[in-house]
Amino acid sequence: MRARDRWRRLVALLALVGLLATGCAAIPDSGPVEAGPPIEAGDETEQQFIPNGPTEGADQEAVLRGFVAAATGSQDDYATAREFLTDDAAAQWDPRASVLILDPASPVVSRVDEAALQYTVRVAADVDASGVYSESETAESTSLYYRFTQVDGEWRIAEPPSGIVLAGSSFLSLFTPRTLYFFAPGYEYLVPDVRWFPQRDGGGSGSTRVVSELLAGPAAWLRGAVLSAFPEGTSLSPVNAVTQTEGVATVDLSTEALAASTGQLARMRQQLAASLSRSSPGISQVAITVDQQPVTISDEGVEAAVLAPSAADTRSLVRTADALGFSAAGEITDLPGLSAEAIELAATSFTLGRSQAAAAALTPGGTAVLRRDGPPLLVDVRPGQVAPDLDPSGYVWTGTAQDAQIAVHDQQGTGYPLTTSIPAGLRLTDLEVSRDGTRLLLLVDDGGDPRLLAAGILRDDGAPTGIGSPIEVQLDAQVAIGATWVDDTNVAVLAESDGEIVATSHQIGGRAEPLGRPGDAVQIMGAGDRDRLRVLGADGTVLQPRGAGTGWRSGAEGVVFLGRQL
Repeated sequence: MRARDRWRRLVALLALVGLLATGCAAIPDSGPVEAGPPIEAGDETEQQFIPNGPTEGADQEAVLRGFVAAATGSQDDYATAREFLTDDAAAQWDPRASVLILDPASPVVSRVDEAALQYTVRVAADVDASGVYSESETAESTSLYYRFTQVDGEWRIAEPPSGIVLAGSSFLSLFTPRTLYFFAPGYEYLVPDVRWFPQRDGGGSGSTRVVSELLAGPAAWLRGAVLSAFPEGTSLSPVNAVTQTEGVATVDLSTEALAASTGQLARMRQQLAASLSRSSPGISQVAITVDQQPVTISDEGVEAAVLAPSAADTRSLVRTADALGFSAAGEITDLPGLSAEAIELAATSFTLGRSQAAAAALTPGGTAVLRRDGPPLLVDVRPGQVAPDLDPSGYVWTGTAQDAQIAVHDQQGTGYPLTTSIPAGLRLTDLEVSRDGTRLLLLVDDGGDPRLLAAGILRDDGAPTGIGSPIEVQLDAQVAIGATWVDDTNVAVLAESDGEIVATSHQIGGRAEPLGRPGDAVQIMGAGDRDRLRVLGADGTVLQPRGAGTGWRSGAEGVVFLGRQL
Protein backbone atom coordinates (compact mmCIF):
# COMPACT_ATOMS: atom_id res chain seq x y z
CA MET A 1 0.00 0.00 0.00
CA ARG A 2 1.37 3.43 -0.92
CA ALA A 3 2.14 5.89 1.89
CA ARG A 4 -0.45 8.38 0.64
CA ASP A 5 -3.27 5.81 0.81
CA ARG A 6 -2.31 4.74 4.32
CA TRP A 7 -1.95 8.36 5.46
CA ARG A 8 -5.34 9.32 3.96
CA ARG A 9 -7.02 6.77 6.23
CA LEU A 10 -5.01 8.01 9.20
CA VAL A 11 -6.02 11.65 8.56
CA ALA A 12 -9.67 10.60 8.43
CA LEU A 13 -9.26 8.78 11.73
CA LEU A 14 -7.56 11.79 13.34
CA ALA A 15 -10.37 14.07 12.20
CA LEU A 16 -12.85 11.85 14.04
CA VAL A 17 -10.61 11.77 17.09
CA GLY A 18 -10.46 15.57 17.06
CA LEU A 19 -14.25 15.75 17.31
CA LEU A 20 -14.29 13.38 20.25
CA ALA A 21 -11.14 14.60 22.05
CA THR A 22 -12.97 16.14 24.98
CA GLY A 23 -14.76 12.91 25.79
CA CYS A 24 -12.29 10.10 25.13
CA ALA A 25 -8.77 9.38 23.99
CA ALA A 26 -7.26 6.66 21.84
CA ILE A 27 -4.24 4.64 22.91
CA PRO A 28 -1.58 2.96 20.82
CA ASP A 29 -2.55 -0.58 21.70
CA SER A 30 -4.68 -2.55 24.11
CA GLY A 31 -4.18 -1.79 27.78
CA PRO A 32 -5.71 0.39 30.47
CA VAL A 33 -5.39 4.13 29.88
CA GLU A 34 -7.67 6.84 31.21
CA ALA A 35 -8.04 10.44 30.06
CA GLY A 36 -7.62 12.76 32.99
CA PRO A 37 -9.37 16.09 33.53
CA PRO A 38 -8.19 19.30 31.86
CA ILE A 39 -5.32 20.99 33.63
CA GLU A 40 -4.26 24.61 33.77
CA ALA A 41 -0.52 24.98 33.76
CA GLY A 42 0.75 27.80 31.64
CA ASP A 43 2.24 26.39 28.46
CA GLU A 44 1.36 22.80 29.30
CA THR A 45 -1.30 20.53 27.89
CA GLU A 46 -5.07 20.97 28.05
CA GLN A 47 -5.62 17.24 28.53
CA GLN A 48 -3.75 14.75 30.65
CA PHE A 49 -3.55 10.98 30.18
CA ILE A 50 -3.27 8.86 33.31
CA PRO A 51 -2.19 5.32 32.36
CA ASN A 52 -2.28 2.40 34.76
CA GLY A 53 0.79 0.63 36.10
CA PRO A 54 1.45 -3.12 35.97
CA THR A 55 -1.06 -5.54 37.46
CA GLU A 56 -0.13 -8.40 39.75
CA GLY A 57 0.55 -11.68 37.97
CA ALA A 58 0.59 -10.18 34.46
CA ASP A 59 2.33 -12.28 31.80
CA GLN A 60 5.04 -10.92 29.49
CA GLU A 61 2.67 -9.80 26.75
CA ALA A 62 0.43 -7.97 29.19
CA VAL A 63 3.46 -6.22 30.66
CA LEU A 64 4.66 -5.24 27.19
CA ARG A 65 1.28 -3.87 26.12
CA GLY A 66 0.92 -2.03 29.41
CA PHE A 67 4.35 -0.48 28.99
CA VAL A 68 3.54 0.73 25.47
CA ALA A 69 0.20 2.15 26.64
CA ALA A 70 1.89 3.90 29.58
CA ALA A 71 3.91 6.02 27.12
CA THR A 72 0.83 8.28 26.96
CA GLY A 73 1.65 9.49 30.48
CA SER A 74 4.73 11.73 30.61
CA GLN A 75 4.05 12.87 34.19
CA ASP A 76 7.05 12.71 36.53
CA ASP A 77 9.35 11.74 33.66
CA TYR A 78 7.19 8.82 32.50
CA ALA A 79 7.11 7.38 36.00
CA THR A 80 4.24 4.97 35.27
CA ALA A 81 5.96 3.52 32.20
CA ARG A 82 9.14 2.98 34.24
CA GLU A 83 7.15 0.78 36.67
CA PHE A 84 7.09 -1.89 33.94
CA LEU A 85 10.91 -1.94 33.85
CA THR A 86 13.58 -3.33 36.11
CA ASP A 87 15.33 -0.74 38.26
CA ASP A 88 18.41 -0.72 36.01
CA ALA A 89 16.33 -0.46 32.85
CA ALA A 90 14.17 2.29 34.36
CA ALA A 91 17.29 4.33 35.12
CA GLN A 92 18.70 3.93 31.60
CA TRP A 93 15.58 4.07 29.40
CA ASP A 94 15.32 7.31 27.38
CA PRO A 95 11.70 8.00 26.35
CA ARG A 96 12.75 11.15 24.43
CA ALA A 97 15.09 9.33 22.07
CA SER A 98 12.31 8.94 19.49
CA VAL A 99 8.58 8.65 18.94
CA LEU A 100 7.23 6.08 16.49
CA ILE A 101 3.78 7.12 15.28
CA LEU A 102 1.80 4.09 14.20
CA ASP A 103 -0.19 3.33 11.13
CA PRO A 104 -3.79 2.48 12.13
CA ALA A 105 -3.05 -1.22 11.59
CA SER A 106 -2.74 -3.07 14.92
CA PRO A 107 0.72 -3.98 16.23
CA VAL A 108 1.64 -7.67 16.34
CA VAL A 109 3.34 -9.32 19.32
CA SER A 110 5.34 -12.49 18.68
CA ARG A 111 7.69 -14.59 20.78
CA VAL A 112 11.45 -14.59 20.19
CA ASP A 113 12.36 -16.95 23.03
CA GLU A 114 11.12 -17.70 26.52
CA ALA A 115 12.36 -14.35 27.83
CA ALA A 116 11.91 -12.03 24.84
CA LEU A 117 9.05 -10.67 22.72
CA GLN A 118 9.02 -8.91 19.36
CA TYR A 119 6.65 -5.97 18.85
CA THR A 120 6.07 -5.36 15.13
CA VAL A 121 4.47 -2.10 14.02
CA ARG A 122 3.87 -0.17 10.81
CA VAL A 123 5.21 3.36 11.18
CA ALA A 124 3.40 6.33 9.60
CA ALA A 125 5.79 8.98 10.98
CA ASP A 126 8.45 9.50 13.61
CA VAL A 127 9.92 12.23 15.79
CA ASP A 128 13.62 12.15 16.64
CA ALA A 129 15.33 13.17 19.86
CA SER A 130 15.44 16.81 18.74
CA GLY A 131 11.72 16.92 17.99
CA VAL A 132 12.07 16.78 14.20
CA TYR A 133 8.96 15.21 12.63
CA SER A 134 9.26 13.01 9.52
CA GLU A 135 6.56 11.13 7.65
CA SER A 136 7.35 7.66 6.32
CA GLU A 137 7.40 7.20 2.57
CA THR A 138 6.41 3.54 2.70
CA ALA A 139 4.50 1.34 5.12
CA GLU A 140 7.42 -0.91 5.99
CA SER A 141 7.17 -2.77 9.27
CA THR A 142 9.52 -2.07 12.17
CA SER A 143 10.27 -4.66 14.84
CA LEU A 144 11.12 -3.74 18.42
CA TYR A 145 12.60 -6.26 20.85
CA TYR A 146 11.91 -6.49 24.59
CA ARG A 147 13.72 -8.85 26.97
CA PHE A 148 12.14 -9.79 30.30
CA THR A 149 13.20 -10.96 33.73
CA GLN A 150 11.34 -11.67 36.93
CA VAL A 151 11.53 -9.26 39.87
CA ASP A 152 10.00 -10.54 43.11
CA GLY A 153 7.95 -13.01 41.08
CA GLU A 154 6.63 -10.42 38.59
CA TRP A 155 7.68 -10.04 34.96
CA ARG A 156 9.49 -6.81 34.20
CA ILE A 157 11.24 -5.54 31.04
CA ALA A 158 15.01 -5.67 31.44
CA GLU A 159 15.97 -4.48 27.94
CA PRO A 160 13.55 -2.00 26.34
CA PRO A 161 14.38 -0.07 23.18
CA SER A 162 14.77 3.67 23.65
CA GLY A 163 11.89 5.94 22.74
CA ILE A 164 8.13 5.48 22.82
CA VAL A 165 5.41 4.18 20.52
CA LEU A 166 2.13 6.04 20.01
CA ALA A 167 -0.96 5.76 17.86
CA GLY A 168 -1.52 8.75 15.59
CA SER A 169 -4.52 9.91 17.62
CA SER A 170 -2.58 9.78 20.89
CA PHE A 171 0.34 11.60 19.33
CA LEU A 172 -1.82 14.58 18.37
CA SER A 173 -3.28 14.70 21.87
CA LEU A 174 0.09 14.51 23.59
CA PHE A 175 2.49 16.41 21.30
CA THR A 176 2.33 19.90 19.86
CA PRO A 177 4.43 21.72 17.23
CA ARG A 178 6.67 24.46 18.60
CA THR A 179 8.71 26.79 16.42
CA LEU A 180 12.35 27.59 17.08
CA TYR A 181 13.86 30.61 15.32
CA PHE A 182 17.32 31.07 13.83
CA PHE A 183 18.74 33.91 11.74
CA ALA A 184 19.13 34.15 8.01
CA PRO A 185 22.66 35.20 6.98
CA GLY A 186 22.88 38.94 7.50
CA TYR A 187 20.50 38.77 10.50
CA GLU A 188 17.69 40.47 8.55
CA TYR A 189 15.19 37.64 8.99
CA LEU A 190 14.24 35.10 11.62
CA VAL A 191 13.79 31.64 10.10
CA PRO A 192 11.40 29.04 11.60
CA ASP A 193 12.37 25.50 12.53
CA VAL A 194 9.31 23.45 13.52
CA ARG A 195 9.72 20.78 16.22
CA TRP A 196 7.28 18.51 18.04
CA PHE A 197 7.50 18.29 21.83
CA PRO A 198 5.24 16.76 24.48
CA GLN A 199 2.54 19.19 25.54
CA ARG A 200 3.32 18.16 29.09
CA ASP A 201 7.02 17.35 29.21
CA GLY A 202 7.65 14.99 32.09
CA GLY A 203 11.26 16.16 32.31
CA GLY A 204 10.54 19.89 32.64
CA SER A 205 8.51 22.73 31.21
CA GLY A 206 7.82 23.12 27.51
CA SER A 207 9.72 26.41 27.53
CA THR A 208 12.81 24.71 28.90
CA ARG A 209 12.68 22.12 26.11
CA VAL A 210 12.28 24.86 23.49
CA VAL A 211 15.34 26.76 24.73
CA SER A 212 17.39 23.61 25.15
CA GLU A 213 16.82 22.60 21.53
CA LEU A 214 17.36 26.18 20.36
CA LEU A 215 20.82 26.13 21.96
CA ALA A 216 21.53 22.74 20.36
CA GLY A 217 21.14 24.27 16.90
CA PRO A 218 18.92 23.93 13.82
CA ALA A 219 17.49 20.75 12.34
CA ALA A 220 19.86 18.87 10.02
CA TRP A 221 18.22 20.10 6.80
CA LEU A 222 18.71 23.76 7.84
CA ARG A 223 22.34 23.50 8.95
CA GLY A 224 24.58 25.81 7.00
CA ALA A 225 21.60 27.86 5.81
CA VAL A 226 20.81 29.63 9.11
CA LEU A 227 22.75 31.14 12.01
CA SER A 228 22.44 31.23 15.79
CA ALA A 229 23.55 34.21 17.85
CA PHE A 230 24.52 32.10 20.87
CA PRO A 231 28.25 31.54 21.49
CA GLU A 232 29.36 27.97 20.90
CA GLY A 233 28.94 25.76 23.95
CA THR A 234 26.22 27.88 25.56
CA SER A 235 23.78 25.73 27.51
CA LEU A 236 20.95 26.10 29.99
CA SER A 237 21.61 26.21 33.70
CA PRO A 238 20.74 22.73 35.06
CA VAL A 239 19.10 24.29 38.12
CA ASN A 240 17.00 27.26 37.01
CA ALA A 241 16.73 26.74 33.22
CA VAL A 242 13.65 28.78 32.17
CA THR A 243 11.33 30.34 34.72
CA GLN A 244 8.28 32.47 34.07
CA THR A 245 6.77 35.24 36.19
CA GLU A 246 4.01 37.63 35.10
CA GLY A 247 4.71 37.19 31.40
CA VAL A 248 8.49 37.47 31.70
CA ALA A 249 10.57 34.37 30.86
CA THR A 250 13.96 34.37 32.54
CA VAL A 251 16.52 32.17 30.78
CA ASP A 252 19.53 31.21 32.89
CA LEU A 253 22.52 30.37 30.69
CA SER A 254 25.98 28.93 31.25
CA THR A 255 29.07 31.13 31.43
CA GLU A 256 29.82 30.62 27.71
CA ALA A 257 27.12 33.22 27.06
CA LEU A 258 29.39 35.90 28.53
CA ALA A 259 31.56 35.67 25.39
CA ALA A 260 28.77 37.32 23.40
CA SER A 261 29.22 40.85 22.14
CA THR A 262 26.62 43.56 22.79
CA GLY A 263 25.06 42.91 19.38
CA GLN A 264 25.06 39.15 19.95
CA LEU A 265 23.26 39.55 23.24
CA ALA A 266 20.52 41.57 21.57
CA ARG A 267 20.16 38.92 18.87
CA MET A 268 20.18 36.13 21.45
CA ARG A 269 17.22 37.81 23.08
CA GLN A 270 15.50 38.15 19.70
CA GLN A 271 15.86 34.40 19.09
CA LEU A 272 14.56 33.58 22.55
CA ALA A 273 11.67 36.01 22.39
CA ALA A 274 10.48 34.73 19.00
CA SER A 275 10.83 31.06 19.97
CA LEU A 276 9.19 31.38 23.39
CA SER A 277 6.40 33.82 22.55
CA ARG A 278 5.27 31.74 19.56
CA SER A 279 5.33 28.54 21.64
CA SER A 280 3.97 30.01 24.88
CA PRO A 281 1.50 32.88 24.34
CA GLY A 282 1.73 33.87 28.02
CA ILE A 283 5.31 35.05 27.52
CA SER A 284 5.67 38.67 26.41
CA GLN A 285 9.24 39.47 27.47
CA VAL A 286 12.55 37.64 27.88
CA ALA A 287 15.36 38.29 30.34
CA ILE A 288 18.76 36.57 30.28
CA THR A 289 20.81 35.65 33.32
CA VAL A 290 24.12 33.83 33.65
CA ASP A 291 24.48 31.75 36.79
CA GLN A 292 21.41 33.65 38.10
CA GLN A 293 23.10 37.03 37.60
CA PRO A 294 21.18 39.49 35.35
CA VAL A 295 22.75 40.39 32.01
CA THR A 296 22.29 43.94 30.75
CA ILE A 297 21.23 43.96 27.10
CA SER A 298 21.06 46.97 24.80
CA ASP A 299 19.29 46.96 21.43
CA GLU A 300 21.12 50.08 20.27
CA GLY A 301 22.53 49.58 16.79
CA VAL A 302 20.82 46.20 16.32
CA GLU A 303 17.75 46.15 14.12
CA ALA A 304 14.90 43.80 14.90
CA ALA A 305 14.88 40.88 12.48
CA VAL A 306 11.80 40.41 10.30
CA LEU A 307 9.49 37.59 11.32
CA ALA A 308 7.33 35.91 8.63
CA PRO A 309 7.95 38.29 5.72
CA SER A 310 5.14 38.76 3.21
CA ALA A 311 4.72 40.54 -0.13
CA ALA A 312 4.58 44.31 0.37
CA ASP A 313 1.68 44.95 -2.02
CA THR A 314 -1.65 43.40 -1.04
CA ARG A 315 -2.92 43.30 -4.63
CA SER A 316 -2.58 40.23 -6.86
CA LEU A 317 0.08 40.35 -9.56
CA VAL A 318 -1.40 39.08 -12.84
CA ARG A 319 -0.87 38.89 -16.58
CA THR A 320 -3.86 39.28 -18.88
CA ALA A 321 -3.96 39.23 -22.67
CA ASP A 322 -2.83 42.85 -22.93
CA ALA A 323 -1.57 43.90 -19.48
CA LEU A 324 0.72 42.86 -16.63
CA GLY A 325 0.58 44.40 -13.17
CA PHE A 326 -1.32 44.66 -9.91
CA SER A 327 -5.01 43.83 -10.11
CA ALA A 328 -7.68 45.52 -7.99
CA ALA A 329 -11.34 46.38 -8.59
CA GLY A 330 -11.13 45.25 -12.19
CA GLU A 331 -8.21 47.56 -12.97
CA ILE A 332 -4.59 46.63 -13.62
CA THR A 333 -1.77 48.97 -12.58
CA ASP A 334 1.34 48.30 -14.62
CA LEU A 335 4.94 48.40 -13.45
CA PRO A 336 6.94 51.15 -15.21
CA GLY A 337 9.95 49.78 -17.03
CA LEU A 338 8.93 46.16 -16.44
CA SER A 339 5.39 45.37 -17.58
CA ALA A 340 5.72 46.45 -21.22
CA GLU A 341 9.08 44.69 -21.53
CA ALA A 342 7.69 41.42 -20.19
CA ILE A 343 4.76 41.56 -22.60
CA GLU A 344 7.06 42.35 -25.53
CA LEU A 345 9.21 39.32 -24.62
CA ALA A 346 6.08 37.09 -24.51
CA ALA A 347 6.85 36.19 -20.90
CA THR A 348 5.04 33.14 -19.50
CA SER A 349 6.05 33.81 -15.87
CA PHE A 350 6.99 36.91 -13.85
CA THR A 351 8.61 37.30 -10.43
CA LEU A 352 8.86 40.84 -9.08
CA GLY A 353 11.75 41.81 -6.80
CA ARG A 354 11.08 43.40 -3.42
CA SER A 355 12.10 46.89 -4.52
CA GLN A 356 9.94 46.53 -7.66
CA ALA A 357 12.94 47.67 -9.70
CA ALA A 358 13.71 44.26 -11.23
CA ALA A 359 11.96 41.05 -12.21
CA ALA A 360 12.73 37.59 -13.55
CA ALA A 361 10.65 36.19 -16.39
CA LEU A 362 10.52 33.01 -18.44
CA THR A 363 10.47 33.80 -22.16
CA PRO A 364 10.68 31.69 -25.34
CA GLY A 365 14.43 32.39 -25.36
CA GLY A 366 15.03 31.45 -21.72
CA THR A 367 15.07 33.28 -18.39
CA ALA A 368 15.44 37.06 -18.63
CA VAL A 369 16.16 39.69 -16.00
CA LEU A 370 14.09 42.85 -16.48
CA ARG A 371 15.37 46.08 -14.92
CA ARG A 372 13.96 49.58 -14.79
CA ASP A 373 17.42 51.05 -15.30
CA GLY A 374 18.52 48.92 -18.24
CA PRO A 375 17.52 46.63 -21.10
CA PRO A 376 16.35 43.01 -20.51
CA LEU A 377 19.15 40.46 -20.19
CA LEU A 378 18.92 36.73 -20.87
CA VAL A 379 20.76 34.99 -18.03
CA ASP A 380 19.87 31.34 -18.76
CA VAL A 381 19.12 30.08 -22.27
CA ARG A 382 18.80 26.37 -21.50
CA PRO A 383 15.73 24.80 -23.13
CA GLY A 384 12.84 23.40 -21.14
CA GLN A 385 13.02 25.63 -18.06
CA VAL A 386 10.31 25.96 -15.43
CA ALA A 387 9.27 29.38 -14.12
CA PRO A 388 12.33 31.05 -12.49
CA ASP A 389 12.43 32.86 -9.16
CA LEU A 390 14.24 35.75 -7.50
CA ASP A 391 15.55 35.65 -3.95
CA PRO A 392 15.68 38.67 -1.57
CA SER A 393 19.33 39.32 -2.50
CA GLY A 394 18.42 39.61 -6.18
CA TYR A 395 19.85 36.29 -7.40
CA VAL A 396 17.90 34.49 -10.15
CA TRP A 397 17.08 30.80 -9.63
CA THR A 398 16.36 28.65 -12.67
CA GLY A 399 15.79 24.96 -13.32
CA THR A 400 15.25 22.62 -16.24
CA ALA A 401 12.18 20.38 -16.20
CA GLN A 402 13.78 17.33 -17.80
CA ASP A 403 16.63 16.76 -15.35
CA ALA A 404 15.96 19.22 -12.48
CA GLN A 405 19.29 20.99 -12.98
CA ILE A 406 19.24 24.11 -10.75
CA ALA A 407 21.30 27.18 -11.66
CA VAL A 408 21.84 30.61 -10.09
CA HIS A 409 22.83 33.88 -11.78
CA ASP A 410 23.13 37.45 -10.64
CA GLN A 411 21.33 40.20 -12.54
CA GLN A 412 24.38 40.87 -14.70
CA GLY A 413 24.31 37.28 -15.98
CA THR A 414 27.19 35.88 -13.93
CA GLY A 415 26.59 32.25 -12.95
CA TYR A 416 27.37 30.82 -9.52
CA PRO A 417 28.32 27.12 -9.26
CA LEU A 418 26.16 25.17 -6.84
CA THR A 419 26.89 22.02 -4.89
CA THR A 420 23.69 20.08 -4.39
CA SER A 421 22.30 17.20 -2.37
CA ILE A 422 19.15 16.94 -4.51
CA PRO A 423 18.78 13.35 -5.81
CA ALA A 424 19.50 12.77 -9.49
CA GLY A 425 16.95 11.50 -12.00
CA LEU A 426 14.08 13.81 -11.06
CA ARG A 427 11.87 15.92 -13.30
CA LEU A 428 11.23 19.46 -12.05
CA THR A 429 7.70 20.85 -11.95
CA ASP A 430 8.10 24.00 -9.85
CA LEU A 431 10.67 25.87 -7.75
CA GLU A 432 10.38 28.77 -5.34
CA VAL A 433 12.73 30.41 -2.83
CA SER A 434 11.38 31.34 0.61
CA ARG A 435 10.93 35.05 1.24
CA ASP A 436 13.78 35.06 3.74
CA GLY A 437 16.10 33.56 1.13
CA THR A 438 17.16 30.58 3.24
CA ARG A 439 15.14 27.70 1.76
CA LEU A 440 14.39 26.32 -1.70
CA LEU A 441 11.09 24.56 -2.43
CA LEU A 442 11.13 21.99 -5.23
CA LEU A 443 8.14 20.14 -6.66
CA VAL A 444 9.48 17.19 -8.64
CA ASP A 445 8.34 14.02 -10.37
CA ASP A 446 10.17 10.79 -9.58
CA GLY A 447 9.15 8.25 -12.20
CA GLY A 448 5.49 9.24 -11.98
CA ASP A 449 5.54 9.80 -8.22
CA PRO A 450 5.18 13.49 -7.20
CA ARG A 451 7.58 14.59 -4.44
CA LEU A 452 7.89 17.86 -2.54
CA LEU A 453 11.35 18.76 -1.25
CA ALA A 454 12.57 21.67 0.86
CA ALA A 455 16.30 22.32 1.25
CA GLY A 456 18.47 24.91 2.91
CA ILE A 457 20.34 27.38 0.69
CA LEU A 458 24.05 27.64 1.49
CA ARG A 459 25.69 31.04 0.93
CA ASP A 460 29.06 32.73 1.13
CA ASP A 461 28.88 36.48 1.72
CA GLY A 462 25.33 36.44 0.39
CA ALA A 463 26.07 34.56 -2.83
CA PRO A 464 24.47 31.09 -3.15
CA THR A 465 27.01 28.26 -3.12
CA GLY A 466 24.93 25.13 -2.60
CA ILE A 467 21.69 23.35 -1.80
CA GLY A 468 21.67 21.29 1.40
CA SER A 469 20.20 17.88 2.08
CA PRO A 470 16.43 18.16 1.59
CA ILE A 471 13.57 17.33 3.90
CA GLU A 472 10.65 15.65 2.11
CA VAL A 473 6.97 16.42 2.52
CA GLN A 474 4.78 13.41 1.71
CA LEU A 475 2.11 14.09 -0.91
CA ASP A 476 -1.26 12.42 -1.34
CA ALA A 477 -1.42 12.92 -5.10
CA GLN A 478 -0.97 11.25 -8.44
CA VAL A 479 -0.09 14.36 -10.48
CA ALA A 480 1.47 17.52 -9.05
CA ILE A 481 0.62 20.84 -10.73
CA GLY A 482 2.35 23.54 -8.68
CA ALA A 483 3.67 24.56 -5.27
CA THR A 484 4.23 27.82 -3.41
CA TRP A 485 5.23 29.20 -0.02
CA VAL A 486 2.08 30.18 1.89
CA ASP A 487 4.00 31.80 4.75
CA ASP A 488 7.31 31.18 6.51
CA THR A 489 6.44 27.66 7.73
CA ASN A 490 3.77 26.37 5.33
CA VAL A 491 3.71 25.53 1.65
CA ALA A 492 0.69 24.89 -0.56
CA VAL A 493 0.51 22.24 -3.25
CA LEU A 494 -1.95 22.06 -6.13
CA ALA A 495 -2.29 18.48 -7.32
CA GLU A 496 -4.57 15.89 -8.84
CA SER A 497 -5.75 13.23 -6.41
CA ASP A 498 -8.25 10.52 -7.37
CA GLY A 499 -9.29 12.45 -10.46
CA GLU A 500 -9.88 15.79 -8.71
CA ILE A 501 -7.76 18.92 -8.35
CA VAL A 502 -7.09 19.57 -4.65
CA ALA A 503 -5.12 22.20 -2.76
CA THR A 504 -3.30 21.22 0.42
CA SER A 505 -1.23 23.16 2.92
CA HIS A 506 1.82 21.37 4.35
CA GLN A 507 3.78 22.55 7.36
CA ILE A 508 7.48 21.95 6.73
CA GLY A 509 8.36 19.56 9.54
CA GLY A 510 4.69 19.04 10.40
CA ARG A 511 1.34 17.89 9.11
CA ALA A 512 -0.96 18.59 6.18
CA GLU A 513 -4.22 20.52 6.11
CA PRO A 514 -6.75 20.43 3.24
CA LEU A 515 -7.49 23.69 1.45
CA GLY A 516 -10.39 22.38 -0.59
CA ARG A 517 -11.06 21.69 -4.26
CA PRO A 518 -10.60 24.79 -6.45
CA GLY A 519 -11.95 23.10 -9.58
CA ASP A 520 -10.00 22.93 -12.83
CA ALA A 521 -6.96 24.88 -11.56
CA VAL A 522 -3.59 25.29 -13.26
CA GLN A 523 -1.47 27.48 -10.91
CA ILE A 524 -1.15 28.35 -7.23
CA MET A 525 0.65 31.40 -5.80
CA GLY A 526 1.32 32.60 -2.24
CA ALA A 527 2.07 36.08 -0.93
CA GLY A 528 2.95 35.60 2.75
CA ASP A 529 -0.21 34.39 4.51
CA ARG A 530 -3.11 32.05 3.85
CA ASP A 531 -5.65 34.80 3.08
CA ARG A 532 -3.45 35.98 0.21
CA LEU A 533 -3.16 32.58 -1.42
CA ARG A 534 -4.39 32.62 -5.04
CA VAL A 535 -5.29 29.87 -7.49
CA LEU A 536 -5.71 30.32 -11.24
CA GLY A 537 -8.42 28.35 -12.99
CA ALA A 538 -8.05 26.96 -16.50
CA ASP A 539 -10.70 29.47 -17.61
CA GLY A 540 -8.58 32.44 -16.44
CA THR A 541 -10.51 33.08 -13.21
CA VAL A 542 -8.49 33.87 -10.09
CA LEU A 543 -9.74 32.14 -6.94
CA GLN A 544 -9.00 33.16 -3.35
CA PRO A 545 -9.80 31.51 0.00
CA ARG A 546 -13.28 32.03 1.37
CA GLY A 547 -12.86 32.80 5.08
CA ALA A 548 -11.36 30.23 7.43
CA GLY A 549 -12.87 27.20 5.68
CA THR A 550 -11.76 25.24 2.65
CA GLY A 551 -13.92 27.05 0.07
CA TRP A 552 -12.81 29.33 -2.75
CA ARG A 553 -14.43 32.43 -4.24
CA SER A 554 -13.93 33.98 -7.64
CA GLY A 555 -11.99 37.18 -8.25
CA ALA A 556 -10.36 38.62 -11.36
CA GLU A 557 -11.08 37.10 -14.76
CA GLY A 558 -9.23 36.83 -18.03
CA VAL A 559 -5.88 36.10 -16.34
CA VAL A 560 -3.17 34.28 -18.30
CA PHE A 561 -0.86 33.62 -15.33
CA LEU A 562 -0.26 34.72 -11.73
CA GLY A 563 2.95 36.61 -11.02
CA ARG A 564 4.97 36.33 -7.83
CA GLN A 565 6.11 39.24 -5.69
CA LEU A 566 8.68 39.06 -2.89
